[in-house]
Amino acid sequence: MSDSQYISEVSENNFEAEVIERSYHTTVFVDFWAEWCNPCKILIPILTAMAEQQAGKFHLAKVNSDQERNLSAQFGIRSIPTVKIFKQGEIVDEFNGVLPEATITDYIEKHQFKEDDLLLQKAKEAFETNKNDAASELLKTILEKDATNIKAIAMLSRIHLHQGDVAAVDELLGHVTINKMDDPTIHEIHILNEFAREVVNGPGIDTMQSLLAENDDIEVRYKLACKYALLEQYESALEQFLEVMKKDRKYKDDGARKSMVSIFELLGSSGPLVTQFRMKISRLLH
Repeated sequence: MSDSQYISEVSENNFEAEVIERSYHTTVFVDFWAEWCNPCKILIPILTAMAEQQAGKFHLAKVNSDQERNLSAQFGIRSIPTVKIFKQGEIVDEFNGVLPEATITDYIEKHQFKEDDLLLQKAKEAFETNKNDAASELLKTILEKDATNIKAIAMLSRIHLHQGDVAAVDELLGHVTINKMDDPTIHEIHILNEFAREVVNGPGIDTMQSLLAENDDIEVRYKLACKYALLEQYESALEQFLEVMKKDRKYKDDGARKSMVSIFELLGSSGPLVTQFRMKISRLLH
């Protein structure tokens, strides 16, 4: 094991802490290597020396691919050495083989944490502890400098969605550049914003449930489903949309079924809940 604060040996057991969690504060270079790999024996000393010299610009996490076969399979390692670069919990870049030190330096500089990255992390921490006002101020500071910052747009949009401010979300989405339109995070915000549009300035869940108890009104049930979806209570949302389908397939131009498909997308189009409700839709249609 390395005794350097800038280098660690990583296994499946500590990957979450050493790579994912650390990457929210420092760029992490994950080097997949093996004892028998001659190019690895060239690259590791280079990366080790640079990690020490750069003193915190990046963290080197070494993964023995022979010993950690599950990690190698998970990240699709087909040749070694392979270096995956993690930042804020995601793979942002990678390279294979032995590269000149100057080229590795370019990767370090390209992905080094900057002021906006640190502000984004602080905003994330505030958002996750329901300090939305503090998070909003930090995100607005980022967007004042770069109105197209996808992560800031997505996080601030979520805050506005919680507040029911559809117009503010529309304005933020208007700054998304064409090449980022297909970004999964942005696609998710678009879906949630459509649900929000249905319930803007409407009653809360308790009121809608009371109204339904008095009269099974299809519009109220549809809006209740949208409200559940907006709150990410997806199973409840799917149940309500299914009831709307049973009552009137044509309501809102087959809106209930289309909304269920949108929720499937939010759930990654797979998993027990998706399978369960796909079967229910199939039985209802056939």
